[in-house]
Amino acid sequence: MLTSSRAAKSVGLSKKTLNTLAKKGLIPSIILPSGHRRFDIEEIKAALSAEGAAGGVEPRGAANQSQSDGSDK
Repeated sequence: MLTSSRAAKSVGLSKKTLNTLAKKGLIPSIILPSGHRRFDIEEIKAALSAEGAAGGVEPRGAANQSQSDGSDK
C-alpha cells in the first residue's frame, strides 16, 4: 500500500488529483484511522484504464505523446 504522494507519482498524477478521484469513488483507497489514504498501485491502474472511470483524467504527458507515422519531415 502506497501513500498518496508515492501512488500519484507512480501513475503520473498530482497528489491532489489522486485524492480527488479517491474521494469521488473513482479509484479505490483505504482510509486509515488518522484520515490518511493508502493506495494499491494495481487497483489504481485498473481503475484509470477502465473506460471513463477517471472522468477523462490522463496521467501527465499522456496527452502530449504523439504517434509517429514513420515519416521524417
